[in-house]
Amino acid sequence: MKLEQAFYLAKEPDFPDANEDVFAIDAQGHAAALSDGASESFDSQTWGRLLCEAFLQEAITLRPDAPEPFIRAVLAKARAAFAHRMAARTLSWSQQAALSRGNFASLVGVRESSDQVALVAIGDSLVMWQDTRGRLQSWVLQNSEEFKRSPVLLGSDPRTDSVLFGSERRRWGACQIPKANVLDGRIWLMTDAIGAYVTRLNEQSLVPNAIELLQSDIDSLLDWSRQKRFHHELRIDDTTLLSIRL
Repeated sequence: MKLEQAFYLAKEPDFPDANEDVFAIDAQGHAAALSDGASESFDSQTWGRLLCEAFLQEAITLRPDAPEPFIRAVLAKARAAFAHRMAARTLSWSQQAALSRGNFASLVGVRESSDQVALVAIGDSLVMWQDTRGRLQSWVLQNSEEFKRSPVLLGSDPRTDSVLFGSERRRWGACQIPKANVLDGRIWLMTDAIGAYVTRLNEQSLVPNAIELLQSDIDSLLDWSRQKRFHHELRIDDTTLLSIRL
């Protein structure tokens, strides 16, 4: 796979380094991942980046029919790296208190093989593609109402696993689709602000409008985002859209 375009706009454009959306794609082009860190976390940007890196490292082991062992492996690797980084930092008592509450982030990832694409999504970031009939498909969230719920998130503290693999297990998952079913071989990864908007367009049978937006260039997406934010039609949040060609 090849990253065609990466659009990202921070919640506060004057502070782009504070953007808590992070993504990664491996050098061989076999896998890509996107994470949206929770704003209330101590350092969700670092946590999200480590989740993406762990996804790439573990991608070959992903079994869409049984994703739990894969996610546990991703978490173990990301947590070890996160603990190592935090141990090397000098933190104030207030930072220590914030760190003790844990860090949280969503994760959506794709792995390409010769004829299939494996997808995994946890939280309110999602992957979209157009099928050969022209319909817009998404994983794992599929309707706009789902974006109104508190998202399922991956936590840096293992104690959160009882929720992730327990009461919230039905709200995340993995799947596999034939590459032949992806129109033009293009998929999009996105975080929740733009994901919710495109999902609403899809529900209103405005697929051409949605595709036009997803295929817009960087400047057009920037103008569109600013206008929609101004008119309160797009949630003011870190916004990321990745266009990937299989």
